[in-house]
Amino acid sequence: MRIHSWLLVGAICFLLMLPSAQAEFDTIINAPPDTVPTSIDSNTQLNLSEGGAIGSLFHAGHFHGTSTNVEVNIMGGTVDDYLRAYNGSTVNISGGSVGNHFESYAGSVVNITGGTVGRSYDASLNSLLNVSGGSVGTEFTAGFSSIVNISGGSFDERFIAKDSSKVRLSGGTFGRNYNFSVRVESGSEFTLVGNEFRVNGTPLTGLETLGTSLQLDLTDSDLLSGIFADGTPFAFHRRDDSFASGTLHLESATIPSIGPAIVNASTDPLPLGIRNGQTLWVRDEAVVPHSFNLGLGSTLLIEGGALGRNLEAVDATVNILGGSVGDRFDALAGSAVNVSGGSIGDYFFARDSTVTVAGGTIGSFFRAADSTVDVFSGSLGHNTSAEEGSEVRFIGGEVPGRYIAGGGSTTSIAGGLFNEMAEFLAYENSSVHLYGTQFELDGQDITSSLTYGSQVTIFDRDVRLTGLLADGSPITIDLYLEGGSGADIFSPNAQLTITLIKPGDFDQNGVVNADDLTDWRSAYGTTTSNPFNSGDGDGDRDVDGSDFLVWQRQLASYNLALSNDTVPEPTALMLGIFAALVMISSQRVSLF
Repeated sequence: MRIHSWLLVGAICFLLMLPSAQAEFDTIINAPPDTVPTSIDSNTQLNLSEGGAIGSLFHAGHFHGTSTNVEVNIMGGTVDDYLRAYNGSTVNISGGSVGNHFESYAGSVVNITGGTVGRSYDASLNSLLNVSGGSVGTEFTAGFSSIVNISGGSFDERFIAKDSSKVRLSGGTFGRNYNFSVRVESGSEFTLVGNEFRVNGTPLTGLETLGTSLQLDLTDSDLLSGIFADGTPFAFHRRDDSFASGTLHLESATIPSIGPAIVNASTDPLPLGIRNGQTLWVRDEAVVPHSFNLGLGSTLLIEGGALGRNLEAVDATVNILGGSVGDRFDALAGSAVNVSGGSIGDYFFARDSTVTVAGGTIGSFFRAADSTVDVFSGSLGHNTSAEEGSEVRFIGGEVPGRYIAGGGSTTSIAGGLFNEMAEFLAYENSSVHLYGTQFELDGQDITSSLTYGSQVTIFDRDVRLTGLLADGSPITIDLYLEGGSGADIFSPNAQLTITLIKPGDFDQNGVVNADDLTDWRSAYGTTTSNPFNSGDGDGDRDVDGSDFLVWQRQLASYNLALSNDTVPEPTALMLGIFAALVMISSQRVSLF
């Protein structure tokens, strides 16, 4: 009964509104049931609801710009490609879908509060666009002298602000592709409204008073982050985004308080991003939309479900145990990404962050710059690339496709499967270090000429290097100066070293015995700069229970299997093992 009453009240209100609408417009078209013409002119209102449709090349107003009092309300239904809004028209989009190649011209007003707009939307000369919700597809252009106000909603990759345009961003999200996300051209004015602005993690000064503004030019390596006035975290980086000199402005504003500590993606309303102290929990069949933002100090826990493309993390923690993350995930500015299951899509990019892979899969074109990547297991896709300032360390895992060691990067390989048929490319000023139990150079076994624990530089080129890595995996690298289709390349100015090791031989004397256990106990809980010494048995540079297990497996001089029928007399070695087990059990070891 209560529902019926509300419906009656709503119907009465709607009827009361009709006379004023009739008085304001000479013609009102409601679709459905009315048929929509190919264009409407002055003093006409078109209301599109669910089930209705507007065809291709629809014109709101006359293309000569002579119309007045034209209104199109899109509350549902579909609009085909090439919608045109001319002078004197207002287009309000609160639902439904608008196709590709939408253009709004001088003197038009477009208000988007919901629904979707397809790719290639052009707000042309002297048009006005207000966006507070909904989504806009790939390649939006704020044209010459246009005014664009964005307080919410989402924009897909490629946002372009042309000369003399004025763009004001106080909310919403912005995607990116491999080339760029936002491009602001000379002569435009691009204002970000919010708070907690930081450049490369350092808070900006001069914006402490609400309403104050400053102009900021970013260098090629700068990362600008902050919180929009709607509470959504954001980040712009010169790798993806370009701002012509003098175009970028920041304006301080009040931001909402931080939301709940835990956001369950399966049951809670999803914001556009989370902030300091918040955790987004994704599991079961939950779906998180594209372009979600993880602000400074936030945490993402994925046990299942799916996140859309363009996930962005700034000084955040991402733990992936299952589920999937879409393409173009960016981990920036001190973020920590821990993968033990699930998958990350193509074009994953880590800058100034740490990535730990202990399971799961990472797609093609994974790039790490100024970052540390540790691979224990799992799989990395085709065209995995270590860029300048990065260190990638393989203890295990699989690299089925091309691997690129870029200039200024370091790659350490102690385990893992590298596809012999895929290219290994080591460019000028890169460093590659191999740790193994056997090596052959140009078909000759050189193992006997090596000293345990001593790093040897290989200067030879145009020969084949093969070996067995510390985990027993084979590796083959052709040290060609010039590659071809499917061939390796190893620059003469790239450093290549090999180190002969015996796992569990912590004192590097070639023998695994009780002395190594003593070294491990002394170093337990510490880290080491060089792998496979000072108690590090698995090459991950920290000393923990996993290293004891390596030593235990390698021990050949003692039988550690205790019989149920006899209890051997305690020896110094057995007491040492017992003490080691007590140490391990007292400290829980976990990836996260």
